[in-house]
Amino acid sequence: MPVCPYALCLSVLVTCAAAAFAQDVTTPSGDIRFDWSETTDGPVTRVFVGETEIAFDPPPAIAWLEARAGTLALIGISQGGNGCSASFVWLHTAPGDLRRTAPFGTCSELVTLSHDVETVTVTMPSRRVADGEVAFVYDGRSIETRTLGLPPAEVGPEAGADALAGVYLFDLTGTEDWRLPLTALMGAANYATLQRLSGQGSPMEVEDDWVVGEGCAPGNCGATASVIAVHRGDGRLLAGFWESGQPPRIWGEPGPTPPRAIAALRERGAQ
Repeated sequence: MPVCPYALCLSVLVTCAAAAFAQDVTTPSGDIRFDWSETTDGPVTRVFVGETEIAFDPPPAIAWLEARAGTLALIGISQGGNGCSASFVWLHTAPGDLRRTAPFGTCSELVTLSHDVETVTVTMPSRRVADGEVAFVYDGRSIETRTLGLPPAEVGPEAGADALAGVYLFDLTGTEDWRLPLTALMGAANYATLQRLSGQGSPMEVEDDWVVGEGCAPGNCGATASVIAVHRGDGRLLAGFWESGQPPRIWGEPGPTPPRAIAALRERGAQ
């Protein structure tokens, strides 16, 4: 089976908007076509290159062109629902080499692409937030999965509390430098929950003896809350979170003058 010469195959990398399942795209083997229909078992999208159907088992409910890399096309597929929003396949469209890979991904739709002369890489968030990002590296024959971990923090714990003013909460929870002290404080499982509940928020602010940041789960701020505070004198670390229907949880030693956000988090349990 021929393999695409990647020095040529990856010379052009064009990212495209997702959710384009009705869009025809020209390739050397014919147009990529997405034919959507409603069946007794639910919606189905059939994928064609020219007159050749690309088989999926089961057929996806939705399919779309995510990106192109020379004669490669990155196709997104989904069965709908909340279980897994997206998987991906690489589709070869060179004449005489019409084939696809097995599906891959972490169920995230947030993908970025990069390439060199021999491989093309799709990077996306891991399903385990503590793992950071995952890269799927394809060389035309097989896909290698690499866990990349969390990125370094722009402002680490060694910089001191005052340096954190203006930093967003998710810039702490989503970095390797802060993973270690937060995990030591609250444990790995609670740290993962704190990450999940800190994706949206405002910059950290100085409040008397503390620098404090508040956050929440994106799109669900009415039913979630998270807090991180660092003492300006001794560097003490506080962390806590709350989800609707559960009592608030707080770690660390707030002392006699806790931040207002920690007090507000405690009050959630009385509501």
